[in-house]
Parts: sequence; C-alpha cells; structure tokens
Amino acid sequence: MSAQYESEQREIKQALPDLRQRIEQLKAESDVTDKFVNLIKKYTVIDQLDAAILNELIDKIVVHHKEIAEDGRVFQQVEIYYRFIGKLEHAAESEKAA
Repeated sequence: MSAQYESEQREIKQALPDLRQRIEQLKAESDVTDKFVNLIKKYTVIDQLDAAILNELIDKIVVHHKEIAEDGRVFQQVEIYYRFIGKLEHAAESEKAA
C-alpha cells in the first residue's frame, strides 16, 4: 500500500510542472478572449463601418489569388484575422480540415 502511495506521489510531482504551464496558458487565452469581448462590446451596433473601427477590430486581412472554377465562376479567398483572437474558421472549413 505504501509503495503504491509513493508511486502516485511521484507521478503527481512529475505532472505538476506541465499542469502549471497549462494553467498559465489557459489564463493567457482567457485574458485575450476577455480583451476581445470588451473591445467588441463597443461595436454591437455598427451604423457605418469606417477605418477607425476596422483598425481597432482587425489585425490583418489576407487576400489570396483569384481562382477560376471549372464552370467558369471566379472566386477569391479572403482571410480576416481579428485582433486578439486571430482567424475565425467557419464550420465548413473546420470539417474540411478534419
């Protein structure tokens, strides 16, 4: 019984640094999310989109090259990276990547 207890204690002590690091990572992610939520609350209703709003909400926009589908339709992929949280993926993109 004592050997099992000591073994569990060793495992816990070994896991502790990783768990502390994970906690810090989650706290940082939470802080970033809180910053974004506080920022976006200011813009729940946008009557007119202007440069000041875009600069405050968006970190960068990536425009990819133009592509032509087999049926002749032209499309172009645009990625929007929001400040603090990065790129939001649509459900269809997530499913396609999986």
